[in-house]
Amino acid sequence: MSSLINSICLKRKLEDLYDNTNEINNINYDKIIKLFILKNGLLLEYLPDNIKNNSEIVNIAVSQNGYALQFASMELRNDCNIVNTAINNNGIALLYASEKFRNDYIIVYKAVSNNGLALKYASNELKNNYSIVLEAVKEHGCALEYASEDLKNNLTIALTALKNSKCKCDDSLPIQYISNELRNNISIAIESILMNGYSIEYLPEIYKNNKKLVLLAVLNKGYAIDLVSEEFLDDEEVVSIAIQNEPHALEIVSERLKDNEIIVLSAVINDGLSLGYASDRLKNNKIIVNQAIENNGLSLEYVSYELRDDYNIVIKAINRNSMALEFASYRFQDNIELVKYCIKNNSYSLAYASPRLQNNIEIVKLGLLNNGNAYQFASIELKNNVSIALKAIQNNYPFNYLTIEMKERIKNYRSYKNIINKNSKQKIINILINISNDIEKYL
Repeated sequence: MSSLINSICLKRKLEDLYDNTNEINNINYDKIIKLFILKNGLLLEYLPDNIKNNSEIVNIAVSQNGYALQFASMELRNDCNIVNTAINNNGIALLYASEKFRNDYIIVYKAVSNNGLALKYASNELKNNYSIVLEAVKEHGCALEYASEDLKNNLTIALTALKNSKCKCDDSLPIQYISNELRNNISIAIESILMNGYSIEYLPEIYKNNKKLVLLAVLNKGYAIDLVSEEFLDDEEVVSIAIQNEPHALEIVSERLKDNEIIVLSAVINDGLSLGYASDRLKNNKIIVNQAIENNGLSLEYVSYELRDDYNIVIKAINRNSMALEFASYRFQDNIELVKYCIKNNSYSLAYASPRLQNNIEIVKLGLLNNGNAYQFASIELKNNVSIALKAIQNNYPFNYLTIEMKERIKNYRSYKNIINKNSKQKIINILINISNDIEKYL
């Protein structure tokens, strides 16, 4: 939203500048425009048509941001020098060049050298050009998606694509675009798995049953265990490697291994919350529970009810994270000293104190001391206490969240008026700071 507002503000500034320049003496409009464009080439969008056809200004714009080519005049989108500058900044700018450049070998080669995915906008003829496609997959392996079917079946291009994957998510992998014939090639299979363990999903079933390849896959991506033959979900060696890589893979292994002390211990040491997938028996195992809580106090949520009432277990969890109070047994939630300790570390812990302590004025004030928002967890009785409401507002609890009755009750208190004046001054200061920052962005 802020970027949209900034763009609108800049658009208005440029339009106003253009409309008023002729009325102001000694102002060089082109020079001012160049300064704006040097900061952000995309501002070309908001300039008048004659500027969008000015080769000097457009060249500055596309050199700052290749995408600015889309706002240039059709004449300049057909200009070789302008297009060259744009694709040197960002190869994807080929999308906005005139049609003739999509079949221009030199232009397309430069574009895919800058960004392999620019191959998408090349002509079908160049998508079938070995040199062009090889250059594209060298820059970005997933560019193989846009190659011709013939070149998707080329071993050299396929291996190059696998070695140069830049895909930032696991949903787009070069192996997806390699021909079915090459997916049967063991070199392709190994290279794809080494690049990303999830690649095993796109390989033939024979490879999903190959333990050596499965081990490679789960070593790279623990969750890859969900993509291989079901028998490996009960294989201790495969599962052990998978959960060392991704502890939460414990969720999908066999029930037998969820009840295996060594497997589960390995998982919770790396991520205490993976205790949630262990068997009920192991959730009541003090050694495993202690290791889980050592890693993450909030893993108390998955501990057996018996151990949630164990003093040493609960104290350890709360020392790791005060919000673990939520999962402790009621007697700890009703322990005044323990609740005080939690609230000192995190005021929101008041949410998990017993109703008796949520009605304790000392406890509630302690919570409000650090964060006025703790007011929402106080008892109804204390929420109707004027001193408590004032303390909350003083520590940034929104006045509008109070009940209508409470708003009326505290309006005449001098302390309330002092709080409001103080908060109003701070709001004004914050607004001025924001305005100052915005002005600095535009200049």
